[in-house]
Amino acid sequence: MTPIDARYIRRGEIAVQLVAILRVNGHPMRCTYARAATLLAVEYRHLIPMLSLREHRAWNRIQGPKDLGLKEDDWGAVVAQLRGRRRIIEDLHAGTWAEGELSAPLITDGWPERRARIVIGALKRHLSKEAL
Repeated sequence: MTPIDARYIRRGEIAVQLVAILRVNGHPMRCTYARAATLLAVEYRHLIPMLSLREHRAWNRIQGPKDLGLKEDDWGAVVAQLRGRRRIIEDLHAGTWAEGELSAPLITDGWPERRARIVIGALKRHLSKEAL
């Protein structure tokens, strides 16, 4: 696999995970928390200390093979693509993202949504209720 192929695969996985986070959350989410949740889902070594024993066991069953090796330029490319295709909607005034009306083609069933549920649950325990 070439570095270019790996970059596109990584960005595709990040895009699907971000949409899964927003879809599972069910309402607009502050951009900073959506980014943090997505980061925890794809670079999960940061998430493990936040999990209960039950969640940790579930995570081990559903996790992918390894962290994606997220790079800073991936965020900009993924978010620009998702906004441009109206798969996420950004409210600049409120500082939130929500699932866009054209996000349906992105398949998030399975591990992306299961990861999203675990991550959002962990964040709700560690952040204020209003944050998410």
